[in-house]
Amino acid sequence: MICIHEVIYSVCSRMCDDTVDIVLEDLDFPHEWEELLENSGADTMGDLVDYLCYCSQNNISLAISPEDEEKLYATLIDVCYKNMSYDRQVDFWRHVLETNSLVC
Repeated sequence: MICIHEVIYSVCSRMCDDTVDIVLEDLDFPHEWEELLENSGADTMGDLVDYLCYCSQNNISLAISPEDEEKLYATLIDVCYKNMSYDRQVDFWRHVLETNSLVC
């Protein structure tokens, strides 16, 4: 089974220069995620993705409900994708079509 953190990392790693420096303060996250964002110590999208991957690799609970966790991943993928340059979006979909996978 593919871990959603790997998907997030794959999507976000493809956006590197485009979205890694997005300041989390500039995004409108739900109140339910405040504790997670505070615990992560993340200031940028790149920091948050690194934290999520660290938690996944070390079996650390995110301390949010499974429903909120799903919404978090969907939101992160959406933010990363929308902030990718057109060329990176094309590369992303080319990879998905060629490999039938979101994971690199």
